[in-house]
Amino acid sequence: MDYQKVDASLALALSDVQDQDARAFQVFIHVARPPGPKELALLEDLGVTGITSGRSVYTATLSANQVTQLSHMPWVRALKLSQKLRLLKPDA
Repeated sequence: MDYQKVDASLALALSDVQDQDARAFQVFIHVARPPGPKELALLEDLGVTGITSGRSVYTATLSANQVTQLSHMPWVRALKLSQKLRLLKPDA
């Protein structure tokens, strides 16, 4: 795992994982450059949806093993865990 590319919340979540192959992590995949055909094919194999060239951020639900695999790719700049947002209660 290249921890320089993994944000703190994802690294913490990965430390508690039981099944390395279970797709349990919704992540943002930030790329350093537009992916070429081989990179786009890898993203598609990982289950990334809405793949178009020219984007710099992709989303996917990945396993711990897939996160590790992507962290070693030179064209991947960062991997960040998606957090569920909670609506704030409006002031009355």
